Amino acid sequence: MAVVPIKKWVGTGLGSGLLPGAPGTWGSLAALVPAALCWYWAGVWGLVGALIVFLLLGFWSAPWFETRYGEDPPQFVMDEWAGQMIPLFAAASFTQIEWPYIWMAAFFTFRLFDILKPLGIRRAEQYRGASGIMLDDLLAGLYAYCTIFFVIFIYYTFF
Repeated sequence: MAVVPIKKWVGTGLGSGLLPGAPGTWGSLAALVPAALCWYWAGVWGLVGALIVFLLLGFWSAPWFETRYGEDPPQFVMDEWAGQMIPLFAAASFTQIEWPYIWMAAFFTFRLFDILKPLGIRRAEQYRGASGIMLDDLLAGLYAYCTIFFVIFIYYTFF
């Protein structure tokens, strides 16, 4: 039995990227667990900390994946973990809304932008190395954040 390198377990989001079917979706869903724990213990600052940790882990493990599996391998989901934290900032900022619903909206909005890749997200994939792997999901997270924040702002302003 071969020893699995720690970079593989980190990059696959503790194995969530190895699940069959849609590894990006599984990885994004798995990222909600540490996000919820960080939010519970430290609020929005916990999510900021999680984003920083996931970014560092992603940039650390991405080159290992690229040399073994090619450019932007699907089983590498630490980029989804980092990107998923961004729309959760907007969701966590509005605690008066039932948090499971707004977190589900953040999850689905992030996945929508990550799958469709509009507004320059697909272009971000063209960068080489860890930057290209990470950047598209960070942009998807940013667009999802803006969408969630805008919808919440409109809701509280007009309703």
